[in-house]
Amino acid sequence: MAPLPSNNTAVLYIDYTTGVRQHTLQCRYIEATSANAMLAVASFLDALKLVLAAGFRVLSARQRAVGAAITLPTTLSPALAAFAGDSGVGLDGFNEAREYVWVGRGLQAGRRVEVSLYGVVLGTPNDFRYETAGGPPSLANARAQLTAEPSVFSTISGEAAVWYPYVNVNYNSYWETRSRV
Repeated sequence: MAPLPSNNTAVLYIDYTTGVRQHTLQCRYIEATSANAMLAVASFLDALKLVLAAGFRVLSARQRAVGAAITLPTTLSPALAAFAGDSGVGLDGFNEAREYVWVGRGLQAGRRVEVSLYGVVLGTPNDFRYETAGGPPSLANARAQLTAEPSVFSTISGEAAVWYPYVNVNYNSYWETRSRV
């Protein structure tokens, strides 16, 4: 499958902190406005609010239009601005490097899409995967939010995604190394 340019779809970037380090959540969208994408991200995070670190807070948002080479700052929606955790509370290095990844595939071309998030404090299962059916309800609710609006959280080819019924949990080697510093 031929690669596509990274600016093939519009993208909303949500910058957030877990209390210690800053991260960025990427949300590709089609046939929607950045306001709709922001609302979808807020719903996704709201589904997880019971399992987010106490220091989790949304800092800012940026957007990139289709075909653009730069991102531009945009105003946070009230729902996203409400994610304002305690700035004095952070995760230890062991938990800071833990990444939760929801994975899906496009309906036609089958291109892979993922949503990666740091700051979830559920721990790591023995097989590094939580099933969304029968697993923690917050993870199933978050998956439901990914599927709720097909034009948001799309693939790089601009297709709606079918999301796998699990969440992968792993340790990101970059953040492992940063935790040692």
